[in-house]
Amino acid sequence: MTTKFSFVFFIIISLILFSTCHSNVQTMLDDYNSHFTNAPLDPPGPDDPGFDENKMLDHKYYVCIDGTINLSAPKSASYYWKMTDKNKEIIKTYREKDFRFYLPETFSNLDIGTYTLYLEVQDSKGNVYSDTANLIIYEQ
Repeated sequence: MTTKFSFVFFIIISLILFSTCHSNVQTMLDDYNSHFTNAPLDPPGPDDPGFDENKMLDHKYYVCIDGTINLSAPKSASYYWKMTDKNKEIIKTYREKDFRFYLPETFSNLDIGTYTLYLEVQDSKGNVYSDTANLIIYEQ
């Protein structure tokens, strides 16, 4: 009898709690996300006021050996990404706005360690701006 009473009590309390909750999943997500500031989707490019070439990349990026790297350059007339190893040998070059790769598929022989990531952008007048970052590949 006690087990049956406990079960019925649990069901009644659950129904009361669920019926008094006015939040749906989207409301809860909106509330959670409201605690964070939004970064601009497209930071200023070389033709925009407020552009700082030293802020195109962070100083370091940590990526797991079986992870994805996903970086985006500011809007520019042209893009040039270069990834080099500790001996300055070029591992990868890329000429798109986004540097986005799944490491196991793109770099099958990549070792754990520190690499240099170089970004060069060009404005509409032909001026070239560059920034570098360390790309640290680790194993989990």
